[in-house]
Amino acid sequence: MKPDAELFARWQLAEGEAAKVPFKTQDDLLRRLSGLISSPQFLELARDFYVTKRGKYDVRLHAWCRSEDSGGLIGLVMETMAPCEVVEMEIGGDTAVCHPAFGKTEHEPIFRAYLRQVTEIGSELLLADPAYAKRLAIQSKYVADPMRVLGPGLTQMSERYRDFDERSRQAFWLLFKMKETDTPWSHFFYNLILGLDWSPEQMTEAEAAALLLEGETQRPTRSSAQTSV
Repeated sequence: MKPDAELFARWQLAEGEAAKVPFKTQDDLLRRLSGLISSPQFLELARDFYVTKRGKYDVRLHAWCRSEDSGGLIGLVMETMAPCEVVEMEIGGDTAVCHPAFGKTEHEPIFRAYLRQVTEIGSELLLADPAYAKRLAIQSKYVADPMRVLGPGLTQMSERYRDFDERSRQAFWLLFKMKETDTPWSHFFYNLILGLDWSPEQMTEAEAAALLLEGETQRPTRSSAQTSV
């Protein structure tokens, strides 16, 4: 069996001489990207995928597909994301995501599937109510059991999470808390929701408080969480 091809695409918000992206925030760009990664055409081509933020300006997509589908996937990404200009686009051999910072080589298939779940769930949270999603993420970061804080919000805001059966839900939270090295797998959830390659050391108390207090948004109802943007 041929190894998968990996597609990497990067967009950058308009800053100085940066490429043209008609959005002001990473979350605005993610709204456009969420339409791509939830489309039947993308899901037919991509075996696994995940999205990350980098710094305050970059949004990145990683996707794996069969080598023969790489041209179609590139075309779909370019067409769906237009008029956003891609800063960087690469298609290469099947490369490992689960490098030593995250775990063992044998975790690779599980890690990719988990990253896809985080991307799907996190994107739904940001589409439903970004201010509430950010407050929820920060609150969960400082408790011993993040599931206790995040679980009710994910149930209300994410159709993907609600589709989990009990076994899948338990597996998700086990992976969410997985930490065989210095970097827990929950990092990717917090990165997608909060950006800044976020950790408590990289955000001041004032910045965290500003996110927690942003707006007067209440916990959304299930119907509002399902409203598309």
